[in-house]
Amino acid sequence: MDDEQQRAGSGADQISRELSAKFGVGQGPRFLRALLTRIGRMPGIRRIQWLRTAKKRLIDPFLATRNASSSRRAVAGKEPFAPEVENKHDIVCLPIIDWDFRFQRPQQLMTRFGAAGHRVFYIRHQFRPFGAPWKITKKAPNVYEVSLRGPAVDLYNEPLDERACERIFHSLDALRRDLSLGATATFVQLPSWWPLARRVHETFGWPVVYDCMDDHSGFTGAIDSLVVQERELLANADLVVASSAQLEKKARAHAKNVILVRNAADYEHFAIDADAGGVVRASGALSGGGTKGAPEARTTPTRRPLIGYYGAIADWFDSGLVAELAQRRPDWDFVLVGSTYRADVERLAKLTNVSLPGEQPYEAIPHWLARFDVAIIPFKRTRLTEATNPVKVYEMLAGGKPVVSVPIPEVAALAPLVQLASDANEFEREIESALKETDGRWQMADGKDADGRWQMADGKDADASAIGHPPSAISQRRAFAREQTWDHRVAEIERATASAFTRASIVIVTYNNRDINLLCLETLFARTEWPNFEVIVVDNASTDGTVELLRELEEKYANLRVIYNDRNSGFAPANNLGLAHVSGDCLVLLNNDTVVPRGWLAALIRHLVARPSIGLVGPVSNAVGNEAKIDVGYSDVRDMPRWAATYTRTHDGETFPIRMLGMFCVVMRRKTFERVGPLDERFVVGMFEDDDYARRVRDLGYEIVCARDAFVHHWQKASFRLLGDAEYARLFDENRQRYREKWGEDAHE
Repeated sequence: MDDEQQRAGSGADQISRELSAKFGVGQGPRFLRALLTRIGRMPGIRRIQWLRTAKKRLIDPFLATRNASSSRRAVAGKEPFAPEVENKHDIVCLPIIDWDFRFQRPQQLMTRFGAAGHRVFYIRHQFRPFGAPWKITKKAPNVYEVSLRGPAVDLYNEPLDERACERIFHSLDALRRDLSLGATATFVQLPSWWPLARRVHETFGWPVVYDCMDDHSGFTGAIDSLVVQERELLANADLVVASSAQLEKKARAHAKNVILVRNAADYEHFAIDADAGGVVRASGALSGGGTKGAPEARTTPTRRPLIGYYGAIADWFDSGLVAELAQRRPDWDFVLVGSTYRADVERLAKLTNVSLPGEQPYEAIPHWLARFDVAIIPFKRTRLTEATNPVKVYEMLAGGKPVVSVPIPEVAALAPLVQLASDANEFEREIESALKETDGRWQMADGKDADGRWQMADGKDADASAIGHPPSAISQRRAFAREQTWDHRVAEIERATASAFTRASIVIVTYNNRDINLLCLETLFARTEWPNFEVIVVDNASTDGTVELLRELEEKYANLRVIYNDRNSGFAPANNLGLAHVSGDCLVLLNNDTVVPRGWLAALIRHLVARPSIGLVGPVSNAVGNEAKIDVGYSDVRDMPRWAATYTRTHDGETFPIRMLGMFCVVMRRKTFERVGPLDERFVVGMFEDDDYARRVRDLGYEIVCARDAFVHHWQKASFRLLGDAEYARLFDENRQRYREKWGEDAHE
């Protein structure tokens, strides 16, 4: 935390203490003592009723907190699951591979989202038939692999039917509830997950991000349902991230929002020198060293160039091409690092200058790469490979290595940083060209000694530790790779993902009360994890330093806009002015005398998404003049977020109909506002405009509900206190009379 943040945090903390003391917050222990005293004086039936009330309001939430905490401690030990950064949205990743299979694009992206402060829940492909709904394993900072309870499903080879989807959904819902997932993006990387992603989208409003990294129809044995589900996913995803130009073109034929974000390299991981690990033995074999799976430190010098590849050796790998190349050049050694599961390597295995060390851990790959003289990408030209953007090409360039590849479109675009070849003859020619790089490089045909050993340009035997490339060639490759990092890619995806959330516009009216305004806005920006929102403040000609404060905050927050009135226009006109400038599809009226916890906005929007019949939704609170008021278990507003998280988790999904919502916090769709219209400005300064608006909403057939799983702290009447009791009473009576004249009855009748 920098000095400015510390000062801001310290200021807000001090204001929180002072306001808690001034206004009085909640009941805490005092409420419990008073309750017990009253219970002792009550007759039997009344006492039972009070005990039931106490159990519901105090004991049940406490037990829920303790049980949830115990469960989390049992699963995670000392590792907390709470978000480290409160204003970062969560991510549920429905991946193409399990976390420990091979460290590729899915893990690279999610690791960096976690490093940026997002909680990432990476769902395993294998489901458990019994036990807890979810089990969790920490994989990286803020990144958790999740095992869900559910039926046995092979996501690669069979569709996710409705029954299986529902069972998995209930386990995921338990995870959401238990760990208080708020605003959440669902990343889908395999189309088979689409039914589950659609279910959570319809229920919780989580935007769907399809990270499209393969042409799935190009996989051998791809099932028809996978292709069909991908079309549905493309058509319905809120954002499609394509990893190649060909996949982007395909996606744009179906999807409404597509961006091209290619693969990248973990530059610091791969940009190591040759002496950082291993040596090629005379046979071409490499064996483990200090790093698990890495080559051993050099014990004997090599005298032969090493041509290397790493990655999956599958049906898209052209083993015939490599075998022919190895046979043509028995004076070169070939090392092919990777799993050969389901690959035809019979011909390769018979060649003495080819070694197949198998799958190696991600930590060891740079050490293998460092010993390659030339790296190759010998893919078959298929529908699958034509659309791929190989991660390894960026990693090889980060290692400074010359790369010879088949001219698939994404690699061909990198020429001349990459050399291109289509058959064994061209591969041989391009590899020879790469080996000719001088400044201490290999000599070609005339550089062999009588024994056929390769020599350096000065006639000495080649030593692996002395192998080098011209500084300009290495620096050009690494300079390119340095700009193609996963950090760059995640920053781009993060921006696009934020825009995939429904845009919310929060309108706040201020009039003096500088400290309250500061606390409201600072906590709003610090704790609102909904990533796509704007704040429009309308200031009613404050004179206590609020104007100067708002100008400072405008500089600090890019999504804050302030409209400065030259007079106090009152609550309704100021809100209408703000509403006239909104850009969002979800509109929020929020009083300046509020303090929000994490998850407040996500919970309210979730109800709007799940129930189109809702016109207005609002939270419960510690201070409001109707049944939305609840007893709270904190006496200092600094303790409110922790208490609110427990309370809202205990009451997850609960709403109740309410005749009127106080406009300290209400949320509605833009379409609802356009039908109902602006607030009635006849109710001057404030009061009864909320009763009037609720009446108008109901008359159009909408529901008005209060959500028990959303909480907002309310100081209540902070602005009205500035008026004085007599002026407040006068305004109350006048606005009540205006309401009677408009509707022919009193409010609440």
